[in-house]
Amino acid sequence: MDDSNGVRGLLRCLDMEPHIVALLSPTVLTDVAARYATDPAALTRLGSFESVVYATEDRVFRFTHSSHRTARQVNAELEWLAFLAEHGLSVAKPLPSASHRILEEVPVADGSFIVATFEHAGGVRITAETLTDDILVSWGRFLGKLHVLSASYRPRDPEGRPTWYGDEYVAVRAGTPASIEPSILETLDTTVAALRAVPTTSENFGLVHNDPHNGNFHWENGRLTFFDFDDSCYNFYVNDLAMALYYGMWMAGDDKVSFGHRFLTRLLEGYRSERTIGPDELRLIPDLMRIRDCSLYVYIQRKLGPEPEDDGLRAILTGVREALLAGRSPVDLDFESY
Repeated sequence: MDDSNGVRGLLRCLDMEPHIVALLSPTVLTDVAARYATDPAALTRLGSFESVVYATEDRVFRFTHSSHRTARQVNAELEWLAFLAEHGLSVAKPLPSASHRILEEVPVADGSFIVATFEHAGGVRITAETLTDDILVSWGRFLGKLHVLSASYRPRDPEGRPTWYGDEYVAVRAGTPASIEPSILETLDTTVAALRAVPTTSENFGLVHNDPHNGNFHWENGRLTFFDFDDSCYNFYVNDLAMALYYGMWMAGDDKVSFGHRFLTRLLEGYRSERTIGPDELRLIPDLMRIRDCSLYVYIQRKLGPEPEDDGLRAILTGVREALLAGRSPVDLDFESY
């Protein structure tokens, strides 16, 4: 798939609901700017998907509506992110407001916006044309170190972040469009049941990024910096590898198996320099990718219907549908052998 129609193209088309964006009035922006000792005229909108993002020269502002996350959930995310930064992980760390708060909550006509600000992540996004083996190794090394730190993290609010089951599966099943084929929902239910039956321990399960694709980090001078931990949740650690590979396959050309083999080999090379992982975890990758296939299929149709106007999105929807109906994984690899 052409990378221009990949993750970035998906996010451009799955924009936040207009009525939520409309709540972010000039009055609200002025209020927020004052809380961060910032000139409201300096705020530049970067985009919106699950949150609305603005930036100034010295920080990035993320406005999360309370219909998407609670202040408790955002606070737990930011505390974990600060812990990761303090322990040497290259992340866009959260920055406090002028009142030294890690977040600010601003009431609006419908709910509220939970505002968090972050350091800028230096560097550039990676595309299919700029992806190298060194980047893949660094990508894996980052995820390995992330999971080692997660295993040692003792959150002040252990239930502040959701589990993968409560956050993704329940959200998908709560609003399934009538256009979704029953067999695909059966696949989702069966896959979720299989994963929920897998024993979890502190060695294989904990806080993960949950969306570590190439749109969520920048690369500069041999170093990558991750951001957008909004989807972080309790999940199998291997899920981060599965999601990196899942979206990485959107950068593949015609020979998907060769690309997937190279991608996973280099990713694991870096990962294993920080954390041990074996067949018992790697065998979960197909099911984890299948759940993301189902989630994406439902979300696109919920937002745009069964026939999106955008050619790239329509291609994604068709490809995911065909794979789910045929029982195919995004890439056919013997994961347990890696």
